[in-house]
Amino acid sequence: MRGHIIRATGLHALLTNEKVAAIPDSAVNSYKTTNTGSEFRVATSIPETLRQFDAKFTSGEMFRSAPVILEFPTTPVRPTRSLRQAWTRFINSV
Repeated sequence: MRGHIIRATGLHALLTNEKVAAIPDSAVNSYKTTNTGSEFRVATSIPETLRQFDAKFTSGEMFRSAPVILEFPTTPVRPTRSLRQAWTRFINSV
């Protein structure tokens, strides 16, 4: 991409505090009964999420309205195997 300026600073700032719900299979039936749900929230992998944005735009797609960006899946920093599989199924269905 020689000669092109990539402006992702705003997206970096937006995603910095974004947390992804990552509920392990073993806690599916009990995660709402714990005192804090913070252990089920992990940071967003900004590079991986931005790669998905780039792939969308490179393929010629775009966000047709502002609310659509909220439906775009973010990727957790260290997804578990089952979470990666679920992510793959979800991303392929979008």
